[in-house]
Amino acid sequence: MKLLIVVALLFVFGNAWSQAQPFPLSSDFSYSIEKEAYKKGLKNHSAIQPYLSYQLKVDSQQHFPSTNKSSSLWKLTSKHWLQGNKGKLSFYVNPLINANAGFQSQAGKKLGKLGAGLQLGLNYEQLSCFIAFSSNISGLPDFEEQHASTSMIVPGEGKAFSQNGNWFSHAGLTGYISWKPSQFFDIAAGRGKNFIGDGFRSLLLSDVSSPYNYVRLSAQVWRLRYMMLYQSMQDVDGSNISPELHSKFQVSHTLSVNISRNLNFYFFETVVSNAKDSLGNRGLELSYLNPFIFYRPVEFSMGSPDNVLLGFGGKILFTDLFSIYGQFALDEFIWSHLLKRDNWWGNKYGIQLGARYLDAFGIEGLSLQEEYNEVRPFTYSHDDPLSNYGNMYQPLAHPMGANFKEEILIVRYTDRRTSISLKRSTTIYGTDPLASTNGSDIYKSYENPDKVYGNVTGQGISHKLTCAELKYAYLVNPAWNLQLEASIGIRIHSSEGQTQRYAIAGIGLKTALFRNETGAIR
Repeated sequence: MKLLIVVALLFVFGNAWSQAQPFPLSSDFSYSIEKEAYKKGLKNHSAIQPYLSYQLKVDSQQHFPSTNKSSSLWKLTSKHWLQGNKGKLSFYVNPLINANAGFQSQAGKKLGKLGAGLQLGLNYEQLSCFIAFSSNISGLPDFEEQHASTSMIVPGEGKAFSQNGNWFSHAGLTGYISWKPSQFFDIAAGRGKNFIGDGFRSLLLSDVSSPYNYVRLSAQVWRLRYMMLYQSMQDVDGSNISPELHSKFQVSHTLSVNISRNLNFYFFETVVSNAKDSLGNRGLELSYLNPFIFYRPVEFSMGSPDNVLLGFGGKILFTDLFSIYGQFALDEFIWSHLLKRDNWWGNKYGIQLGARYLDAFGIEGLSLQEEYNEVRPFTYSHDDPLSNYGNMYQPLAHPMGANFKEEILIVRYTDRRTSISLKRSTTIYGTDPLASTNGSDIYKSYENPDKVYGNVTGQGISHKLTCAELKYAYLVNPAWNLQLEASIGIRIHSSEGQTQRYAIAGIGLKTALFRNETGAIR
């Protein structure tokens, strides 16, 4: 009833408004979007992504001018492949291309991705529709091949149909229907990804896992933006990893507040539930669909076995160009154990702290970003592995899962259609010895931890991973986000006195719909 009243008020006081089309979650050419999103004094909420077209005054064409708009070259590099207009109705059709080739120096392994498909878009007044589908074959490096071979899931993509060596065949299907009935309210339903945070990583909800089905309701009034996200996902049973997939649900609330022209704060809560109980007849708890509740009290009142995660974050803008940001993810916490400093296994949380500098040192287009992430052991896991904080055998937050410390530096220069970036990361993490539970694998139950006390980040088998990557990208056509890219990187992995070094290089042409990293750094 409360939701119906709010929706009714939004319709009454709202007028016909612009469309709510999402910007792609692609990082190579996000400079102009980031610069607009981080302007102080605007009613933007940069932590809730993807950004929507009505929120930012960014035209994908304005940064790529041409002197002769009637030329065939301009049409090829700036227009949709097919498009048409009839009154308030417009549509477009574009190819979806993935043609990437590369190699891994270790064992001379061939890498790459070959895929083809179509993108279809339709707009009518406040209604927008989009669908993209493709058929692909991907050659994966060592650090992803083992994961995919175990589960037949290609990281960031979805279920694989077949495997031949390190090559996996899989299909891609994403899309949405978006409606903005008023100035304050927008609704979207589809299959894709979402992201909560201002960093390169997110400890609350990231875009590293495979696409999932979702319904997103959001409202923006005054300095507030409130988003409700309902997700239907599939995952493996962590207690017995196999290609069989099981359904699970996630419901999230995010409230973002622009406290002042320079300060933003947001609160996040989510609950993940297994779609079936031991009798196979549970389904989604209807109480979770209420957009005005706190999940933890409701979960306790129902005696629910579900997994609740809380978090908050924010940013401080010192200028339009320099900001610091952070996140805190809270899975479970007891203050008395923290005061005792006994490193109880159940104190499960993650911390992020970062800084972003746009137009660094007065050079337009140069951006610097430094970020630190740390997540305690057992965070995001659950006693029921199917209720963990994961999707398609991948974490829903940081790609490392839990039990790690990470530092990332990103330097990027963007000039219209050209982007050059340098990324470097250092990660200290632990993995579980055979038949042990040290809190590294979020797909293991936490019911029998190896240690009740004395748990520290990086415990278990110690690893150090250092990655660096230099990447050049050229935006061939901004209308359908077609990019030409070339990259070379190195991965140095040390554990138990042994060190492995190998390079990964690649070149290709791709349609970038998501922020899927394809080089040495994932």
